[in-house]
Amino acid sequence: MIEYKASIEYTPDKMRLLGAAIDNAFRFGMKISYGMICIVMILYACYTGLETPGSMLGVALGCLLLPSVNAFERQRTNAAIRRMKGKIVRMDYSFRDHSFLCATAEEKNEFRYDTLIRLMETRDFLYMFPNRDQAYMIDVSSIQPSGEKTFKAFITEKTGLQWTRKMSLLSLDIRTLRFIRENTRKR
Repeated sequence: MIEYKASIEYTPDKMRLLGAAIDNAFRFGMKISYGMICIVMILYACYTGLETPGSMLGVALGCLLLPSVNAFERQRTNAAIRRMKGKIVRMDYSFRDHSFLCATAEEKNEFRYDTLIRLMETRDFLYMFPNRDQAYMIDVSSIQPSGEKTFKAFITEKTGLQWTRKMSLLSLDIRTLRFIRENTRKR
C-alpha cells in the first residue's frame, strides 16, 4: 500500500488561513446571519429617517457590530500565534492504510481516519477536521507521491467523506449546503 507524506510550516500567516478555514467550515451561516442583522439595522434606521435618536442608535450599533463578525476567529487565531512565541512549527504527516501520523519536533500523534468529520479544499491547501474547532492543514505542493488528485481519492476512500470547497456568498446554494451537510459527520 502507498504511504502518502505531506507537511506544512505553520507561520502566522498560515495560522490565520487555518483560523479562517475553520470559521468558514463551521460558522459561515452564523456569520452571514450576524452580518445580515447588522445590515438590516442600518437600512431600517436609514429608512425610518435619521432624525430620531432611535434611528441614530440603530445606525451606530449596526456600524459598530458589523466589523466584529470575524472577531471570534481573530481572537482565537491570535491567541494560537502568541502561544507559538515567534517559532515556525513544522508538521509532517504520514498517511497509512488505517491511520495517519502527525509529527512535530516535540511530539507524534496517530489518528484514525474515522475521527475526521469533514474534508475541505482550497487552491493551495487541504483541511481535515477532527472537530469543529481544529483542522489539519496540508500544503498541496508537499504531497508525495503522486500529488493531490490521488491523495484526495485515498483520503475519501479511508474516511467515507467527500471533499468540500470553502464556502462563499457567490457559491452559496441549496445543493452546496446539502452536499456539505451530507459530508459532515455528527459527533
